[in-house]
Amino acid sequence: MSDGARIPHLLNVEFKARNNDDEYEAMIAGLRLTLSVATKKTIVQSDFYVAVNQFNDKCATIAENLVKFRDRVQQLLSKSEEVKVEHVPRSSNESAYVLSKIVCYAPIDVVTRRACET
Repeated sequence: MSDGARIPHLLNVEFKARNNDDEYEAMIAGLRLTLSVATKKTIVQSDFYVAVNQFNDKCATIAENLVKFRDRVQQLLSKSEEVKVEHVPRSSNESAYVLSKIVCYAPIDVVTRRACET
């Protein structure tokens, strides 16, 4: 995969998500996909401000359910040689906007159990 390649991805979470679980599920699914193409450099861009700050050690993760997700994301990120986690405001996240508009036409991965339980 060439430098700067983006991997657009849609995700359907088929269980009741709580307290930002769905944001973490999306991040974990994206990281799994990214790592499956043997990338050495990973840049995570997310509008999930809380998670971005948690990964960059700017705020603590207190909620027990989010600690498990954060740990799983950190485990996945450790498989990449170079990692950068950036906040992209939702209003500036054009990729997410485009994906939200094509949801009816694109293949979607279905998640039936929590990522931190695998």
